[in-house]
Amino acid sequence: MARHVYLRVVLTLTAVAIAVGHAAWPGLRIDGVTLGLIGLGVLPWLAPIIKSIELPGVGKIELQEVKAQVEELRGQTASASQKADTALASKTPPRSDVMQAPEAVLPNERFLTLAAKYNHIRKTQKSGGLRTGAMTEVVGEMIALAPSVPSVTVGPFLTEEDGGKRLFAYAHMYARPEAGLLPNLVRCVTEKQDTPFDQYWGIQAIGRVVQSAPDSVNSQIKSALQTFLSKLKKGTDRYYELSKILKSLDDST
Repeated sequence: MARHVYLRVVLTLTAVAIAVGHAAWPGLRIDGVTLGLIGLGVLPWLAPIIKSIELPGVGKIELQEVKAQVEELRGQTASASQKADTALASKTPPRSDVMQAPEAVLPNERFLTLAAKYNHIRKTQKSGGLRTGAMTEVVGEMIALAPSVPSVTVGPFLTEEDGGKRLFAYAHMYARPEAGLLPNLVRCVTEKQDTPFDQYWGIQAIGRVVQSAPDSVNSQIKSALQTFLSKLKKGTDRYYELSKILKSLDDST
């Protein structure tokens, strides 16, 4: 609200300045094209307080709709980038610091190593693109490992305090959707998880389960997802992906 008041003050002062300029230089003429360009220039600032505007030679523009489309595109782009990086990582041969002899290492030992690696990256590296890239690489390796680990092993990880183990559960359910684990998965993502990166992959896992078994979603799960969506910031990859899941549920009813 305070931001909108500040915006109104700025627009009012701008209008006053233009009026004073017109009084000082009455011979100055502004044609329709110039006026239209000025209108387009202030559109981004008008969006929060004006629903639509009609400009000469341009027509009626729904500002809120344009803003919503831009936010959706921003979230879609961020999500696509995450998926592309993860797909690349999952097809890349394992790094020597994770597993030197895959055939000689048990899957349980391998995913525990990956979970520990993720925790180490999050703890020791500064937030930013480099850390996100390193964590995304770990997720890709977890997804590649998932087929060799039974679902019964990862189910308990959804109640773990260990973030790396929870992330492996998300990666596992992303690769091998398990409808029976959906209630615990949704509870973990909406109530327990508090980091954007982990939330994103938790939502991705939810999407895979919903896609494979839409009948597993009851009214309680759907309500929890809707409430969680209302807490997410528009324009983020998480908001985009969860919105898509809920829309698919609405379309199927």
